[in-house]
Amino acid sequence: MSSSTTSPVSELGTPANFFQALFTAGHKPEIGYLLALLLPSIAATASFQHVRFGGINFLTFVTSGIPFTLVMLMIVKAGLDPTRLRIWPGIGAWIVWYGMIWFSLLHGVVRDGDAVKHAFEMSTPILFGLAGAMFIRTEKQLSLLLDAMLFAVVAALGCVAIWKLGFVEVSLFPTGPALDPRPHSMSLLPIAALSIAMVPTRMVIPVVVWTLCLLISGIEGSRGVTLCILVLPLFHPTFRGIHWKALAAVMVVVMALIVFHLPPMQARLFPDTGSGTISDLFTSKQSGMGRFEAWPKIFEKATETPILGHGVSSAFHYVPLVWTKMRSPHNEFIGMFYEFGLVGLSIYVSVFVYQIVLIRKKIRESTGVRVIALAAVFLSFIAFNFMACTDNPLSSNVRFLNPVFLLMGAAFCAEDNCDPTA
Repeated sequence: MSSSTTSPVSELGTPANFFQALFTAGHKPEIGYLLALLLPSIAATASFQHVRFGGINFLTFVTSGIPFTLVMLMIVKAGLDPTRLRIWPGIGAWIVWYGMIWFSLLHGVVRDGDAVKHAFEMSTPILFGLAGAMFIRTEKQLSLLLDAMLFAVVAALGCVAIWKLGFVEVSLFPTGPALDPRPHSMSLLPIAALSIAMVPTRMVIPVVVWTLCLLISGIEGSRGVTLCILVLPLFHPTFRGIHWKALAAVMVVVMALIVFHLPPMQARLFPDTGSGTISDLFTSKQSGMGRFEAWPKIFEKATETPILGHGVSSAFHYVPLVWTKMRSPHNEFIGMFYEFGLVGLSIYVSVFVYQIVLIRKKIRESTGVRVIALAAVFLSFIAFNFMACTDNPLSSNVRFLNPVFLLMGAAFCAEDNCDPTA
């Protein structure tokens, strides 16, 4: 295999080489392929509120306009060449899960436009997976997609800079252009997962990107995201030697100490005093921000309809009644039980486990850039389910699962040797 295939970040830092490679990966880059390369950076900026371009709300464009555009491009491409419509192993299980979401509209307590909108936004990852499978056709194109995902950390840094320079608000009820920093930090998880997956094939740039992701999440005060990024190296699917595991453990400890002492993280961990030590962390009672009080009430309400649940979007209507100023349970598993019952929760867990098993199997069968891409998806799924214990990552599909599914579809379906102009 060529070095360009086995070293997917070889073009980083050289924009001219990147754009040259863009054309050598396919003589005529398609619109869908070019859009796929932009999607990771768009996801990294998808937390701005009340921002308009030409009268169009930016967040509405990202959550609805881009999926619609992908569907149109895929319909046209499949119509011109039906062989381009490809699927990845495990898509059938995801269809069952997303079918469960839409089925809940028939029996749920909420059947308004917001429920349909929520069902659509929860279902968009499968569109991105199909787009990745269709538009990322070669390992060279897959390599460039990995580069584009790493470069998305620059977009994330730009968001933080705009926030810190005072160009946008940060508040629960903004009156103008605003950035929601903690949901924004969710977009860092796929980038951090990819950077860890690239080790040990490449070292310097991936470690720098992982460190930047960690520092950004620390500055934004997201405890859950920061913890996930910290522990990702410990779950690397191809780290088998004891020296690599030891190196990962040392790196985690060192960076944990650095992030712990960041002023925003200190304020987040110790809201009463504003700062504290490691010993204070273990002796203090960390605030759950109302989670531990609300979860039993939400669970009790869920037991009223334990089989099929209250239906999609119903949690948004109930949670504010038991948790002031909140709309979601901040626990995806309790949320799944509330909205989709035991049937939906069982499907949700089974689908994730099944897909992770297929990813591990494909990693063992693959080499080069495909291993890196699949390892990144594996680590992203691990991070997703960690976050699901204390947050609602399904509400951040546009920042999290959409780019992950794009990468998963591409990683499974990119061919070793094919003519990208065929």
